[in-house]
Amino acid sequence: MTLFSGYQTERPSRVYFQLPQVLRPAGYQPSVTCPVTGQRAQNGSQCPLKHGTVSASPYPGYVHGRKPAICKHGCTPSLQPFPNEEPRAKLLREAREFQELFHKEQGSSPAELAARMADIEAQVASNGTYTHTVDELQAGACIAWRNAPKCANRKFWNTIEVLDQRTVQSNDSMFEACLDHLARVAKDGVTKAYITVFPAADPITGVGPRVWSDQLVRFAAFSDGVGVVTGDPANLGFTDMIQKNFHWTPRCKGLFEVLPIVVQAAGKEPSLFNVPEKYGNLVDIWHPDYQFLADFSFSLKWTSVPAVSNMELQLGGLTYTAIPFNGWFADTEVVRDLADEDRYNMLPAIAKKMGLETDIDSNLWKDTALHILNRAVMHSFAHADAAMVDHHTLMESFYAWYHDELKSRGWCPGNWKWLIPPISSCTFKEYMGLHKMTE
Repeated sequence: MTLFSGYQTERPSRVYFQLPQVLRPAGYQPSVTCPVTGQRAQNGSQCPLKHGTVSASPYPGYVHGRKPAICKHGCTPSLQPFPNEEPRAKLLREAREFQELFHKEQGSSPAELAARMADIEAQVASNGTYTHTVDELQAGACIAWRNAPKCANRKFWNTIEVLDQRTVQSNDSMFEACLDHLARVAKDGVTKAYITVFPAADPITGVGPRVWSDQLVRFAAFSDGVGVVTGDPANLGFTDMIQKNFHWTPRCKGLFEVLPIVVQAAGKEPSLFNVPEKYGNLVDIWHPDYQFLADFSFSLKWTSVPAVSNMELQLGGLTYTAIPFNGWFADTEVVRDLADEDRYNMLPAIAKKMGLETDIDSNLWKDTALHILNRAVMHSFAHADAAMVDHHTLMESFYAWYHDELKSRGWCPGNWKWLIPPISSCTFKEYMGLHKMTE
């Protein structure tokens, strides 16, 4: 689609932070009048856990052992349960699936559910869409985080706070809302999870607001044209794009130049905004035992706020295409950003400063340098009073919560290769205890 004159792009790949459309019991039929067939099914055919309809993603995010069924009530996956469903019928069906779950968890009466569905049906008939209540949005955000299979910090899923920005209609207001999000996180010391929710996309056209930036605070990358990249190589394409199409001029082409935020309100052309320095929430990486980390040649730093902004929230038939969300860092996330060969690749420089031979791998120079970097990251965040969880504590916490989930609702979505930390993996009982998890 055309975004602005002279520039064409495809919609970027998205990460879905969604209320999983999970499963239906074998032989399931909807418990009310089907908007497609007009038939009314028996109430007894519903799964008492209020599982929704399965889709290929996330399918439902967790398969343990050889049996594809998860729900003890007989739910089995089906990739195309409604192959010829019209858009409005799909919207109403998914709205009902979420409302059934929401009212079940709220302890509402059947009359309250019926009244809410009547209201939704009237809104859809009149406007082609409907509006979630604040309570529905809050509950949906919590459930979505609870079921996000790549996150190991979901123990706190019911503490996330929605910052409702659904009335925002301009790029300027979207940017101000992003700054407000960063300011709240900084004030709390990055100890609270927030999700800023902009207006939902039109369920028919799919047009909705977007935050082009992967995260609200990211670092630029600059190529010298012969293969040498200064900054974060992960953002080289984005940096080149905003220089070419938004005429962005960086203050300097350094290792940690904070990128602007690009936002696009629904139906508007995108706009670029520079992030004021105070909102970057940067932490200098250092350690008293390794003074060279503070040398000018290193000057390592990272943002204290992992504010991811390339996700979508799918809830009750509506898709919220712009939902900046933050938790807090695990140490290994920052360590990998600084250590991976296709990112900052700092391990060779650290090893040389320590006098380690880097021409052979058998002396484990990479392991030694990685350990030093890990200690420095943990020390620096603690010194800056910025929240961070170490990978050992994170895994112990997740494993306990995981088993609580199995007891309370019988399943827990998860993606093993994302959940298991990349450092010291074999020291965790979760390494083998969760090895059958898949997405």
